[in-house]
Amino acid sequence: MYISKKPILSVIIPVFNVENYLEKCINSVRNQTIQNIEIILIDDGSTDNSGELCNKLALQDKRIVVVHQKNGGLSVARNTGLEIANGEWIAFLDSDDWISQSMYKKLIDCCINNSCDVSFCDSVDVEEIESIINHNNVKGNEKIIEINDYLSMLINKDKARIEVWNKVWKRELIGKTRFIPGHVSEDIHFNREILQKVDKIAYVPEQLHYYLVQRPGSTSTSFKVKRLYAFQEYSTWIVDYYTKNEYYKKNLIAATAANFAIAIYLDSIKNNAPKNSLKLIQSYYKMYKQQVEEKRLLSLKHNIFSISPCIYSFLIKLRG
Repeated sequence: MYISKKPILSVIIPVFNVENYLEKCINSVRNQTIQNIEIILIDDGSTDNSGELCNKLALQDKRIVVVHQKNGGLSVARNTGLEIANGEWIAFLDSDDWISQSMYKKLIDCCINNSCDVSFCDSVDVEEIESIINHNNVKGNEKIIEINDYLSMLINKDKARIEVWNKVWKRELIGKTRFIPGHVSEDIHFNREILQKVDKIAYVPEQLHYYLVQRPGSTSTSFKVKRLYAFQEYSTWIVDYYTKNEYYKKNLIAATAANFAIAIYLDSIKNNAPKNSLKLIQSYYKMYKQQVEEKRLLSLKHNIFSISPCIYSFLIKLRG
């Protein structure tokens, strides 16, 4: 099969101590129905055999580019990939996740067919034993989502997610936008920058991405104070829309931030966060809730959480 020198798509995959998961991830990209791709592996200072495995896979497939660098974190690794990417389209993938064979072709075709610069698909949460948590793959026709509707979907993670790994982006749309080094919730900043440049997003209503949850050592399985940086991003995002007099969008982001605060509070309790961090999360929650002028955007859980976060977390634990 002839593959032109300039790839249609660059897939950027940061790699750090994932030797048990990496090959499955990379092979799911290598086996994509769209073959003219560039696979960029950023070995971010791995201390296991991940770096050697990257080199081995590169020898098997000329489309794989490997960069070994000192550990700088996920944002730095993604930024390194962006600096060397050659594709017309850009995608990001976590090195412990995997994707369906047709994911990138469907996402790019959806963008082209609907004159969009970004598209997304549904994702499936999978535990390490590969039991699927939220499998409900009801396929439908591709859609165009207006930006207000997309922001509304973010409130309860209704199909739309803030993460970057279930999307493709036009290279020109990303431009000079980069991830902030040191931030754990780096996807929020990236989306805040990008989503203010578009008025519509293409949507493939099909579960094509598989997200591995609760991997030991991953950033999602332990409490980190840096995760609270996300609140700064949400606050800036709210101010962005407020200064542009886009008050409905401001309400949507405030409601999303309030929901995020509840989720991070529950996660922090589970991971034994210090009391001062829990109090800080509660203060952010109260601030965001007050900024939601359209209360219909807030579900019943906000009434319970506002009365007592402890009671709410207890009820969630009882529900299982």
